[in-house]
Amino acid sequence: RARRMALRRVNDAFSGVRVHAGHGIRFVPNLASSTQPSLPFLSKKSLVLFRKKKQPRRIPWTVLYRKAHRKNMTEEEKRRRQRKVRKVARPIGGADLETIRQK
Repeated sequence: RARRMALRRVNDAFSGVRVHAGHGIRFVPNLASSTQPSLPFLSKKSLVLFRKKKQPRRIPWTVLYRKAHRKNMTEEEKRRRQRKVRKVARPIGGADLETIRQK
């Protein structure tokens, strides 16, 4: 059998979208501003927005925006959210539930 080479996929530094090997742009910032040697970007669009210091949570097509606004919810997450809170009868002030019910 021929062995398949595992292609390295990295996430876009701005949008969080996957960048496959051989695609995208690498940005090398000044040493003072970053500890990472190079930042991967999928497109010029995300690089420009990164340089303008835009907040990715406010830009609708980014992964961070979709997570913050709950856009990619799975069926399980939707079910968890739809569970309604059950009301529990509790005593008011110093009176017991039984005395409240009698009145």
